[in-house]
Amino acid sequence: MADTGTASTSSEHDGSFTAKTYKRRWWILLVFSFTSCVQSAVYNTWPPVADALKIGFGWSDSFSAVMLLMYCTAVIMGTFPVMYSIDNIGVRHGMVLSTAVSVLCSALWLVGLPLRQTWLLALGSFLNGLGSTVTSSLPTVISTSWFSVSERTTATSIASMGYLGAAVAFFAGPYISGANVTASEVINKDTLPTEFVDQLQTGVLNILYFMTALTVVGFWFTIIYFPSQPPQCPSKAQTHPRESFWPGMKHLLS
Repeated sequence: MADTGTASTSSEHDGSFTAKTYKRRWWILLVFSFTSCVQSAVYNTWPPVADALKIGFGWSDSFSAVMLLMYCTAVIMGTFPVMYSIDNIGVRHGMVLSTAVSVLCSALWLVGLPLRQTWLLALGSFLNGLGSTVTSSLPTVISTSWFSVSERTTATSIASMGYLGAAVAFFAGPYISGANVTASEVINKDTLPTEFVDQLQTGVLNILYFMTALTVVGFWFTIIYFPSQPPQCPSKAQTHPRESFWPGMKHLLS
């Protein structure tokens, strides 16, 4: 992308500092927000189609609960290690790994569902949880690294809207795929025609294809352009050295 931007100069007591914001910051915010929403939608893939899973695959509500549990377990286990790693490898590498893990999650689901290997599906949910620890930790990093002081509140708000994806999944799952069933159909699942059951199985698989396409798009967007920081800082505060991870944790807990 072109190295264009808008600049403003502020005078400090220790000299002159030029703060510069780049038009590409909106691309960074778009890619980050999109990735965060996709990971949230992937997280919420199974609960909206729980009734379709009962009929099409014979899986109870506990299956969806286990999938959410695996995701949350990964978030709890991975948050601090991931935050520490990002401090060392940079935001770009962290985002590339995050989106790559989401693609791997979707791939495991596409393999595991037709084979009815629930352990592959659970492993995929765990990986998506690990990837989500990156996007859940970085909204303020993105806003402070790329946006001026006057834009940071808006940028942070947009970057933190990842859970909008979970809301979208409620519509994308049962209705777009056709895997929408009624309570009476769940009660009488043993008497339903085979064609209807096959349709539900295909609908759930279509959901996974849809989610996989979204994760691949997010991965390629990140690969195309997502640097860790702009060439020039958007504010004076960004020129100050950041405190290291462990000293910062000790200071926070003291």
